[in-house]
Amino acid sequence: MHDRFKIGARDSFRQEVLKIGAAESIPRSGRCDPGFFESTLDGMAMAAKTIDRFPSSVIEPPSVKSGLQSFLLRLYKTASASGVTSTTWGRFVFEWCYERYKVFFEVGDIRVLRSLIQPGTTVIDVGANVGFFTKQFGRWVSAGGRVIAIEPEEANFARLNRMIARNTLSAAVETIQAVAAETNGTLKLEINPFHPADHKISEQGIPVKAVSLDHVLEERQWPPVSLIKIDVQGAEERVLRGAPRTIERFHPALFLEMDGEALRKMSSDAGRLLGRLTGEGYSIHRLERGRISAPLPAARTMALCQGGRYADFLFLYCPESDLRS
Repeated sequence: MHDRFKIGARDSFRQEVLKIGAAESIPRSGRCDPGFFESTLDGMAMAAKTIDRFPSSVIEPPSVKSGLQSFLLRLYKTASASGVTSTTWGRFVFEWCYERYKVFFEVGDIRVLRSLIQPGTTVIDVGANVGFFTKQFGRWVSAGGRVIAIEPEEANFARLNRMIARNTLSAAVETIQAVAAETNGTLKLEINPFHPADHKISEQGIPVKAVSLDHVLEERQWPPVSLIKIDVQGAEERVLRGAPRTIERFHPALFLEMDGEALRKMSSDAGRLLGRLTGEGYSIHRLERGRISAPLPAARTMALCQGGRYADFLFLYCPESDLRS
């Protein structure tokens, strides 16, 4: 996986961004410092070198992941404050960086998820952000299958739709600007201006449309669902409370990010969430080196998403297994 970052990676990245920058009239006055363009490239090259230096066996420790995440968030904060992220090439830098961070330091190789998507079925991406998962799902659905991508935040939603158009996925992907929750209505979204993946349902924020997955699918005459990915900053249980009929009808594979601290802030709990899913017949797995792991006990799962850590877990319907211990 890491051979993507060889000696020529920085030069090819630079050439691509320069090409985009030349096509757009890059501002040279006002808030956008022209020197920031070069410093951003240098920062991205540093990130690429850092990623390339670590073999996959040491990427897992939280210190490695959190260190690079902090570095990239500082870059994003600086870029946002300067106005760079409003330019075409600035968006490219962000999306390039985000995609590689997801691949190398968060979810890893997700290609094994393709085996869970049956021809003609629907995949739901809840918390689609700028479309890292949506892009892959859109390429993998077949025989009339569809992707429903749900993302509430305006800038992310615009980036998501641009990604879909750029990759000619419009025929396979439908987007909904909303939060997924336990019922339809209006909720509030707290915006984090310096972390584009940290917008969350809150008591304060901007009004945003809320939908339940059951309602979304009922409106579409219940297309069969094979996979649901959920990454919603601690509101995962609220999404599931809005999908009881979907889960009962289709028993889709569920790919969830779990963060014990984020769940608690949402008045949820990792143990309760795990109990809910194992009680409905799901076994717990992780993606490890491009494969689905053996079933994990709930206690091990809990340990992986506590103490400031978060992790992605795959839940597979297996009603005859009892893995709640």
